[in-house]
Amino acid sequence: MKTKSLLLVLFTMLGILVGCKKEDEKTPTGPSCVGEWELTDIAVKSVTYAGQEVSVYLAFLENGNFELYQMVGQGRYRKYTGTWTLDGTTLSGKYSSKKAWGSSYEISRDNDKLVLTSAVSGEADTYKATSIPENVKSAAFQE
Repeated sequence: MKTKSLLLVLFTMLGILVGCKKEDEKTPTGPSCVGEWELTDIAVKSVTYAGQEVSVYLAFLENGNFELYQMVGQGRYRKYTGTWTLDGTTLSGKYSSKKAWGSSYEISRDNDKLVLTSAVSGEADTYKATSIPENVKSAAFQE
């Protein structure tokens, strides 16, 4: 039960973690979230939850899909997939199970930094542009 509660909190916190759709070239757009990202900061706190280190890698693909790799504490990464959409600067998405993220996010981007601010909690999660390591991808188990 504790694991499910922790995952629920992380889904809400990282709910983003998943979702930006390829922008329509005819419509003026805000910042893009396409690329691979690593969580570096949660609001003004370090990247920990309940005293455990949290490691998250996130890939927003141009085709509107996302891949999320998440590990809390020690152990293996878990891989989550789904789709994302970006409407102006509002990011939202659904997991492969069709369940919506716990929140939509306002995004801002400054070169290699992406900030996702939850519409529900106001928490701002900061990501840096980076390639997702192959050992993270290959060792992750699919949720």
